[in-house]
Amino acid sequence: MNVCFLSSRPFGLLGTPGTYLFVKYAQEFFTTLVLAPENTQGVFDEQIPMLNVESISPLDLLGRMHELEDFSPDIFYIFNSHEWSDTAFFLRKAFPNAKIVLDIKTPLLLSGKALKNVQERGQFAEHTLDAIVTLSEESVESWIPGHTVPSVPYPLGVDCTLFPAASSIQARKNFQRFVYIGALNPRRRLPRLLSLFSEAAKHAKHPLYLDLYGKSLAGIAELEEQIPTLHPNAKVTIKGQLPQKELLKRLPEYDAGIAWVPSEVFSNSPSLKSLEFMGAGLPLLASNTEAHRALKNSGFSLSLFEQEGHGLTKALQELPQLSQQEQLRTNRTQLESFDYTALLRSSFVPLFKKLVQKKTTAPAPRPHKLTLTIMSDSLAAGKGGAERVSSELANEMARRGHRVYVCYKNTGHPAYPLTEGVIPLPYTSSKKLREALIALSPDLFFAFYFNRELLRYRKLVFGTGIPFGMQECTNPQRLVQTNWIEKKAPKTRFEIRAVEREAVAASAQAIRLVMPEYADSFPDYIQDSLAAFPNPSFVHETRAHQEPQGRYSIINIGGMKKNKNFITLLKAFHQIADEFPLWDIRVFGNTLEGPQPHKLEIKDYIEEHSLQERIHICGRTDDVFAEFLKSQIHVTASLSEGCPTCILEAMAVGVPSIGFAECPGTNQLIRHEHNGLLASGEDRVAALSQQLKALMSSTERRDQYGKAAHKDALGYSPDRTYDRWEKLFFTAASYKDRLHEHMQLQMRTDANRTLSSHRIIHSLLSTIDLD
Repeated sequence: MNVCFLSSRPFGLLGTPGTYLFVKYAQEFFTTLVLAPENTQGVFDEQIPMLNVESISPLDLLGRMHELEDFSPDIFYIFNSHEWSDTAFFLRKAFPNAKIVLDIKTPLLLSGKALKNVQERGQFAEHTLDAIVTLSEESVESWIPGHTVPSVPYPLGVDCTLFPAASSIQARKNFQRFVYIGALNPRRRLPRLLSLFSEAAKHAKHPLYLDLYGKSLAGIAELEEQIPTLHPNAKVTIKGQLPQKELLKRLPEYDAGIAWVPSEVFSNSPSLKSLEFMGAGLPLLASNTEAHRALKNSGFSLSLFEQEGHGLTKALQELPQLSQQEQLRTNRTQLESFDYTALLRSSFVPLFKKLVQKKTTAPAPRPHKLTLTIMSDSLAAGKGGAERVSSELANEMARRGHRVYVCYKNTGHPAYPLTEGVIPLPYTSSKKLREALIALSPDLFFAFYFNRELLRYRKLVFGTGIPFGMQECTNPQRLVQTNWIEKKAPKTRFEIRAVEREAVAASAQAIRLVMPEYADSFPDYIQDSLAAFPNPSFVHETRAHQEPQGRYSIINIGGMKKNKNFITLLKAFHQIADEFPLWDIRVFGNTLEGPQPHKLEIKDYIEEHSLQERIHICGRTDDVFAEFLKSQIHVTASLSEGCPTCILEAMAVGVPSIGFAECPGTNQLIRHEHNGLLASGEDRVAALSQQLKALMSSTERRDQYGKAAHKDALGYSPDRTYDRWEKLFFTAASYKDRLHEHMQLQMRTDANRTLSSHRIIHSLLSTIDLD
């Protein structure tokens, strides 16, 4: 059985014996491979097959895909970290037949937004797991609240060979030097431990010394401020982090170990250090928690102390009795049942066999046609048209046998589902993403873009021999006039913006425009790279009813975005609302939360005209077609679009649309008085109100236009649309590692303009820094 272990931390450092020692002994039962950051301190000398990675994020794992595929893991075993969800999500997509196990050893030591973020990501990615193994169910709940994947408990483990034999352990007589090992984290409530130690030192006849070993996290400043205020007899020193083996060598120098776990935070979470202290022959003082009580009940000799007042003072009085040779040797003998070899044999070998024997529902791997990387930067930011189109495109290309990766900023999980064949590549660093793309060497890198960020996307693969493709997610006029800007940068002249857009397009081997009419915005020498066609419409057999039981509904999608111009629809509806008391507007997408001026204007207008019962801000929906089926009219008040997905969605279920005749994109999908209505006129509110009234007052016209829209939607067949996408991808991919041939083709049409654009793109990209 092949087991691949993944650790976000180097082996051999403080706090990681549960990873590297566990893996060391796992080799007795499995064929193992470890992916972990390099241990630069050089203290890890075990002979374990290992691949060094900077992290276990998808981007870093991507650079090791060939080795992982050669190893062919049966099980991926992830030692928990804050980024586990991204790792698991990536592995599930990249290796659908492998099983994924998450090891949660300790509670989640975060708070506020950071805590919520990790928990929400965990809840999203939980379905990728086949098992959770843990020292404490309480810890699992802190990482994945309300988890549904069963957690499998296992006891603490230690490497008994690292400790002296029971027969060599001697009684302890002096009780001055104490040791604590653990994260120096605010949730550990260490100031309380120091207060208890100070109280105990106050009653001691001689100074007491306490050394704190652990990773310095947030909260160490509080400890440093507290230490000088302790009783003079309390000598506390923060020692920081040490390699595990070095730490274990030091333990015999101490007189007793303190296993401190605050009960109100993680009472059920055992302290691994409690076992290591006893293994080193130290008497043990342990905070009174359920986990420590369980240790005592199982036969270990230790002193439990209360976590307030004189708790530690009283425990110190028991030390002479606990430090007898017999008690210390008994503790060491008891430790054998926690040895890693015994632990693996009793807990993990049966579990892994059971997991591997389970049949997987994933299809058998098949040779793929192209390796495609699709950049959809805002995929985790929200549910917009471009995010939906890019997700559906990725899913369809994977279904057609291509290997598909989707890149997006790591701000959360994808807003739309990605199928099993699509591999997510969330990223935080553009520089690291470029390195990963070079390692992957896809047949095509294709970017969805709205603005001048296109230059950064272009630089990601510039000079690599990887073909580049791009989709403009809006109409050319809006892109150049409004969108082609950078935040916190001076606005360039229109002519310069147009030249920059052309220069990037000239360097692209594939350009997809969302409407045929937009192709004329590019010069002749770029035309061979273009494919201009609308998005698909996923036609439903069921059509919306134009005579509902109850109230009538006007649906609007994305109206709370400023460019959607909802205030105009709101005012137009208000003009005729009294004439149509059974009609409401339902808005899906963003809510009215936030201080943006356009949202405040909408709020004020609704309240001022008492429209609260008629305007329903519904937020996001996971099933937009279900909402269209409940609607009689769809309205988009935008003044500029690319290929508005919302109109195609309305057409798919036979809902007529109303939009503005001057709006590009809208005016190409809506055919006036055929499948909807187009409002025109200087007074936009009055013009839109007039068209609203025309449809609201006539069931016959709504039904007529709805039937026509439903029929027209058949012309935007997904199969036909994706055939055009695939042809574009194959053509662009044919230029891999010979991009100069694409440039030569352009030069046959216009040599001077081609050379000029290519000089400009080189100059432009030299000014772009990847973070």
